[in-house]
Amino acid sequence: MATIPTNNPVPSESPADLKFNAGKLDEFNTSDAETYADRKGRVRKTQAGIQKENDRIVENTRQNLIPLSRQYMTLAAAQADIASIPAGSTTFVRSPDDTALALEYINDGGTLKPTGRKMPSQESLDIVSAYYQIFEKYFSQNGSGNLYEWYDKEQENLVAFMDSAGQFFLPGFDNKPVQSLKGDVDNVKKVINGNDAPAILSLNDAQNGLMGFMDDAGGYHLPGMGNETLQKYVQDTRKRVDRMYRSRHAYNAVTDFAIDNNGLVDCQPAAQAAINFVSSLPGGGSIYFPRGVYRLHKDLVPKSNVTIIMPHSGARFLPINKAGGFTKPWGDKSYIENAHFIDVEIDGSEHSVYSHAIKGYYIQYFRHCLWLRGYVHDTSATGVGIDFPDGSFILDLVTENCGRLATLGRAGSSGIGIGTGVLQNEPLIISRTINRRNKNFGIFFEQQHDDAAQYQSRQIIVSESIMTGNGMGFGDCGIGGLTLTGCQINDNLNEGVLMSSGTLTVNDGRPQPGNDGIIANCQILRNGSHGINYSALRTMTAGGYSFTGNHISGNAGNGVNLEAKSDYTIPDMNIADNTMKENTGHAIAVASGAWTDLDITGNRALRNGGNIRVDGDIADASIGGNKLRSKNAAPAISGPGALNKIDIAENQYIGTSIKPVDLTGIQNNVTYGRNPGF
Repeated sequence: MATIPTNNPVPSESPADLKFNAGKLDEFNTSDAETYADRKGRVRKTQAGIQKENDRIVENTRQNLIPLSRQYMTLAAAQADIASIPAGSTTFVRSPDDTALALEYINDGGTLKPTGRKMPSQESLDIVSAYYQIFEKYFSQNGSGNLYEWYDKEQENLVAFMDSAGQFFLPGFDNKPVQSLKGDVDNVKKVINGNDAPAILSLNDAQNGLMGFMDDAGGYHLPGMGNETLQKYVQDTRKRVDRMYRSRHAYNAVTDFAIDNNGLVDCQPAAQAAINFVSSLPGGGSIYFPRGVYRLHKDLVPKSNVTIIMPHSGARFLPINKAGGFTKPWGDKSYIENAHFIDVEIDGSEHSVYSHAIKGYYIQYFRHCLWLRGYVHDTSATGVGIDFPDGSFILDLVTENCGRLATLGRAGSSGIGIGTGVLQNEPLIISRTINRRNKNFGIFFEQQHDDAAQYQSRQIIVSESIMTGNGMGFGDCGIGGLTLTGCQINDNLNEGVLMSSGTLTVNDGRPQPGNDGIIANCQILRNGSHGINYSALRTMTAGGYSFTGNHISGNAGNGVNLEAKSDYTIPDMNIADNTMKENTGHAIAVASGAWTDLDITGNRALRNGGNIRVDGDIADASIGGNKLRSKNAAPAISGPGALNKIDIAENQYIGTSIKPVDLTGIQNNVTYGRNPGF
């Protein structure tokens, strides 16, 4: 018969208590029940109960560890091996596409069912990488020693930071990192779970000092938090983090704005709403468009302070029928500022009609903008047709088959076309671009002929670019002081380089050929007409161009051709130190018009159809130091043009003409120095 327990305090040496405990010891060792009650009434586990608990822990561990040792290439292979996957446990199967690396499945009664959880794919890592690059711009070290610092929307007040050890700090936490919050909560739970008292609880340390307490409403209070409960602090922290998330500067087009990327429906309304939203934020931000096709039934309107980013491949905008890519409304003369386009592809292959306005980019008045590593192709009109720059860059861009629905010579219809003339200085740098198979030019600049475009704009540089297979390679149709250097301009259907009045109707003398430019150190090869053609047949120009250090070879026309209306006098041209080889026409031809202060010096003319041809009039000029080695019957210098105040000296002629100098026009004050072979 069981002994009735006493209420003696612990420890007790009462015989009655000893007898009671002896019975309980036997119950602990031999009972099949999982629990028993000690003499104070507390429920304890028997040995059988402890054994059962151990079995449960082992089985749970087995179920969670065994599946992790296996991954299956297909769902069918995993289902066939179901015996190795305990019921209720999970395993991974390789994803059939690139949206994830592997998918998790659970054994539900012998059938594998998806849990919805995934291992991340390379695409998600690419997105994280893109975010990191953007966040690094805004949250980089500033000398404080912290890894990152977050500020409010006005970028004035510090709201959170991560120190150099990776500890995350938020306001109101008594200089304790957020990572310490878990330990405090665990301590609270340990005490609460071990005490059944319904009253207010206090938490004491080993010296019986107050560590914290739970109030009668269930709120936990910890040192350093004032009168604020732990629950309220966590709730407020979540709100602050949510505000930080909403005020961040980088967004994913698909996950944050639900923009469709399957190419089957029009995503323009959602994409435009996203651009408008990001532009409205203080300082703007970035939108990352992950892999996919973004179908556009209307043009997107770019906004200031918005960066559009795509992965290096696998994502593109697909404008349909008459829709362009990014278009700033015509007539809006305010400048768009700080708009950036990085790795953006615009595919115009679904354009169905021609209009000069159906472009990849059609933006007027832009300042501090950037195009980086884009690809624009198969557009109806110009690929990148943007007007009136100010402090902007186009770098590492590729244009291909743009203007495909136009005929040669129609307005624009080129790879890159820049309208100019609103400001005297319109700084723009184009570098490391590739422009091929575009209808008119690979790259060209054109002074606009509306009332606002009064200037031949300055401060424009084009370098290290390729223009091949276009109607013409490069065009300067109305800017001042261009620098074109280090470019490959070859295999175009007509001129390699053309300075002319461009593709627009001339209005009040505009557009006109560019002036005071430099073309240097370029390869100008195998073009279907002249290598370089300076043409003032429609409008007057200030001239002033220098062609120096170029290789001009294998072109179907002249190496360098100068032409102008008969009543125009063009000043200050310089043709020096070029190599002109195997061109079908002459190495250098002054085809028409009048030219003053023209210098032709130091050029090497090798095996061309002719050497120097003068059909126009020349005054105040020199022809000296040239190597004229046609090695055929062409004269060294010939033509009916009038010559006035010309010095011809130190030229070398190697050819078979019986009359090396065949100048038949009026000559006034023409002097001949030493000219071997003449």
